[in-house]
Amino acid sequence: MVGATYDWELDLVLQVYYPDRVEERRRMLDEAARAWRHSVFGALVPPGSLPTMIDSLLLEGRWDEARASATAFLGANAQPLGMRRILADLDRRQGDSSRAWARIAEALPDGPDTEPPLSHFPFGLRLIGVAAELALDDSDLDWARRWILALERWLDWSDIEVGRATPDHLWARYYAAQGDLDRAWQCQREGLRHASNPRQPLAMLTAHRTLARLATLRRDFAAARQHLVGAERLAASFEAPYSLALVQVTHAELLIASGRGHEAGGLLAAARATAEALGAKPLLAVIDNLEPRPTAVPGGLSAREIEVLRLVAEGLTDAEVAVRLSISPRTVGGHLQSIYNKLGISSRTAATSFAHKYGLVR
Repeated sequence: MVGATYDWELDLVLQVYYPDRVEERRRMLDEAARAWRHSVFGALVPPGSLPTMIDSLLLEGRWDEARASATAFLGANAQPLGMRRILADLDRRQGDSSRAWARIAEALPDGPDTEPPLSHFPFGLRLIGVAAELALDDSDLDWARRWILALERWLDWSDIEVGRATPDHLWARYYAAQGDLDRAWQCQREGLRHASNPRQPLAMLTAHRTLARLATLRRDFAAARQHLVGAERLAASFEAPYSLALVQVTHAELLIASGRGHEAGGLLAAARATAEALGAKPLLAVIDNLEPRPTAVPGGLSAREIEVLRLVAEGLTDAEVAVRLSISPRTVGGHLQSIYNKLGISSRTAATSFAHKYGLVR
């Protein structure tokens, strides 16, 4: 009972209202882990596979641990709806939509026609949200609409205020996919209002990031920058790498759209490192589409030499290039000399001219 109490406190209070209280979250996780180790589940699942920890593991980017924990508890038939929700969300983030849909079908066999309540209402509510996100990812707008309406029906049935920002965000994605950016903007503005009263920082982050992206698409770069500031501040306070990577990609999209794409390299590199570490394939695909891919570059330059050349052309010193690429200045110098030899040039000025000529610098 002590472990379960921590579980609900973490899940329904700390994660929702105070995700920026990182030290408090970790202290509570330690106390919860001690309680669970003394419970019957401590003997049923591997060490560290504790239900209380899973959403915090997701938030902190410890996805392998989260998957192992959820799988272990699902195997023990503990909180099956909650564990399928976590695994479906992970499958979606890592690009396995078919497996995510299979888990949703197991948990909600009537699909969007499923009626509340289920034995664990909050888990079912979130799983419906995952299903709507998946349908939007697949560009199946009719299917997405049914799931969003189901989510609204569940929220109306429950008569709660927390979570009202989620359907607003989903409708914003829905209308943006239809090309109706004004209506998408209105929906997400309403989502920010719902996320702010009562204050739900994770939902506020999603709202600010989405508004920044919509503002970029509307060419309202001032508004996009304003919402990015809010999103970046929140993401940094949570110590949540995936959330931060999403914001970094949104920031890069703004820079590219506003003609400052040469400043986006560091943001995309940081987001790529996070996405690769987490196995977040859909996010990696977005990053791939944003990063410039030079074609028909003469001289036989390697991919790393092209990276060095691009940064040199942006005006970075060898030391700054080294920091950006996580290599030593000496290695940068070696790459630069190889570039000079292959291209038959002898100066940074000539290298910069070459980079601009072949579109290596935005």
